[in-house]
Amino acid sequence: MPTPALAAEFVHAYEAELRELRELEWSVSEERRGTLTRLDEVERRLKRVLRAIEDGAWSPSLQTRLGEPEHFRFT
Repeated sequence: MPTPALAAEFVHAYEAELRELRELEWSVSEERRGTLTRLDEVERRLKRVLRAIEDGAWSPSLQTRLGEPEHFRFT
């Protein structure tokens, strides 16, 4: 039969695990928001590039710039 001390130890361990899981959930949630923000920015930039190309703004300098991988890195 469980003793009061054993029950208290279980409750303490359970609450510690629950706090840890909530902190992890918050951390993942924050990371996801950051990723979605960067994704939105990439999508806006792509739409602007496509609109410019559709409007006839294609040029050798644009082709060179789009060919440079540094322009597609987001940190």
